[in-house]
Amino acid sequence: MATFRERVNREPAQPPPLIAPTFEEFYDRYFPLIVEGLSPSTAKDYRLVAERCLLKRFGSWRLSDITAGAVNLWIRELKLERRAAGKRPLAGATINGYANILRALVNYAVRFDVLEESPFKKRLEREKVNRPKNELSDRECAAFLAAFDDREAFVADLRAKYRRGEVVPCERYPTPRVFGGSRRWDSEAANDIWEHFHALKPFFIVALTTGLRLGDLCRLTWKDVRWTEGWIQLVMEKTEREVVVPISAACEAALKECRARPVVGELVFVDEVGAPLSVTRIRRGFALAKKLAGITRKVRFHDLRHTYGSSLASDGLSLAIIGKVMGHASQITTARYARPDTRVFEAVREALDRRHGGSSDRR
Repeated sequence: MATFRERVNREPAQPPPLIAPTFEEFYDRYFPLIVEGLSPSTAKDYRLVAERCLLKRFGSWRLSDITAGAVNLWIRELKLERRAAGKRPLAGATINGYANILRALVNYAVRFDVLEESPFKKRLEREKVNRPKNELSDRECAAFLAAFDDREAFVADLRAKYRRGEVVPCERYPTPRVFGGSRRWDSEAANDIWEHFHALKPFFIVALTTGLRLGDLCRLTWKDVRWTEGWIQLVMEKTEREVVVPISAACEAALKECRARPVVGELVFVDEVGAPLSVTRIRRGFALAKKLAGITRKVRFHDLRHTYGSSLASDGLSLAIIGKVMGHASQITTARYARPDTRVFEAVREALDRRHGGSSDRR
């Protein structure tokens, strides 16, 4: 017993096991530190997902108990709950995003020594992601850009939407006034709206000929435009990766049109008073141009970037080159964006006709 007592006294006492905080405690304490290393858009996504979804489910859980199995079970329960409530199912990319953000936050706990090791020992189940297929065809691209010059179609659209207001007495005015009417198609205000809409055309030409995201286009400066070298060089906001995009003839003409305007700022795209071009104005112009061009199917602004990648693939450029000018880290991402259009199928059909004889009447 004396020998045992002496040996115990010589050995240092073992520290108590680390008790993991709850997910809510960790989030409140460490999230401001986590966002220091994230871009503003990524930090916003993390905060929205955590506060709207993750804290409701895992807020009271110990971090060490949030395992891959628990997350997989939660995802299945989430799908069943929405189905039982008659709600539209969440997209696969959305569900995968929830799981990825949760795992990232737990991994930050390991990096900050809040946890000794990650509780994610198994693979997270992945939901099937529907690949977007909303690229514009060559005909749609031409019609879309032509809409910014089609004043007649613009006026006709305003005229079709015109609604007369009601004459209503009002205590503020001595005579009755008209309330609730829409803008007349032949008014000065309508002309101003047309001029603002028409002025957006260079923006969308650059979008289609560079494949840049909306945020990168809005923050594009003249310093990023390397006229001598013939390319645009900037660090993308989303990935913080540098990208170099060649300036085509159409892109150059659009940039020079912006440069020659009466009001020019540090940014490439500014409004009539030199302020940054607003996202609201861009999206409204995009929706109106689609309408005037007769594009009724779902097409988002980001699909202009998809159209850029698809066009390059259809022209025979390799995925390595396309990924380089689009700033992708992996060719897997490029393969999702770059899908050949009908030109490739026409080329295949012509090759088969040459080999096997005959011709097609489908053209």
